[in-house]
Parts: sequence; structure tokens; C-alpha cells
Amino acid sequence: MTLTIESSTNDQLISVDIYTLSGKKLKSVRVPSNVYRFKTVLPAYSGALLVNVKSRNGQLTVKVIQY
Repeated sequence: MTLTIESSTNDQLISVDIYTLSGKKLKSVRVPSNVYRFKTVLPAYSGALLVNVKSRNGQLTVKVIQY
């Protein structure tokens, strides 16, 4: 499954970290400079994941459910 992350405010993305609900880090990606839209493939995992997106102006964590 591909996850697309886009900054609606043209805030530069820095990194994307993907965790299980128990806190185990499955994937960490540094986003190339000057990128406002980024695609990444989610790890092979069935269930809920936490996706933490860091940008120049802060960070956001969302829950993604993958089957």
C-alpha cells in the first residue's frame, strides 16, 4: 500500500516515521529537501499503524489501518 503525504500549507516535509501501536518503529524515511508532497510504501503489516510526519513547522501523528 502506498501512502501519499502532502503539505496543504506548503510547509516543507522533513521525515516520516511509521510505528506499530506498541511503539515498535517499522520504517523511517528522511524526505529530500524542498519536498511538499511525498509517497512511501507502507511496511508489510496487517492492522493499525501510527504515522508520524515531521515538517519545518511541527509534527503530526495519524493512525492508519492496513489489511
